[in-house]
Amino acid sequence: MLNTVLERITREKIIAVIRTENADQAVKTVQAVIEGGICIFEISFTIPDAQDVIRELMKEKNILVGAGTVLTLREARSAIGLGCHFVASPVGNLELVPVCRDGNVACILGASTPSEIYTAMRGGANMVKVFPVDALGGPDYVDEILKPLPFLKVIPAGVKSYDSFKEYLSLGVEAIALGSLLIPKKHVDSQNYEAITREAKKFASLRDDLLSKAA
Repeated sequence: MLNTVLERITREKIIAVIRTENADQAVKTVQAVIEGGICIFEISFTIPDAQDVIRELMKEKNILVGAGTVLTLREARSAIGLGCHFVASPVGNLELVPVCRDGNVACILGASTPSEIYTAMRGGANMVKVFPVDALGGPDYVDEILKPLPFLKVIPAGVKSYDSFKEYLSLGVEAIALGSLLIPKKHVDSQNYEAITREAKKFASLRDDLLSKAA
């Protein structure tokens, strides 16, 4: 399963990061994003009852569900016990690596600097979230890192604009994690799930167009 998950992340390129105020909003947001053509989800453990959200979403077919903002071994084991496909952390906690390996799930650690990214990869992370990427320097920052270190498997996270999104895709990153840019809080608060679907369609279309031109 692990290789299949990693291949799908690399192929579909977009991870929708779900961070809402309650579980009901999270499930409805995921459904809206699926309607827009994006099918990989990171469910933040900052959501109250996030485990219930993951449990519910694991019933869905043809989507990948990961646990996000995982900081501790206990959280990682809990997520893996629910059957999630990957565990993602905003920090470089290498203690999560053997837990994910034993559970046969993908491990995505967080990092900011080239040394941190390299250390996470050397420590066994399957991919590394570069976070908060736009605040660090955006596409130029990632480009400068990948020039001497093209073997690093990075996922920009903290993307703030459509233009940045397109530039990251052109750099050949493994995937891009999209939170508030894809899912504006105002749409969640107002329960405007149709607007969220429209945003998802926009990003899915941008992805498909750029990847087809690159092929």
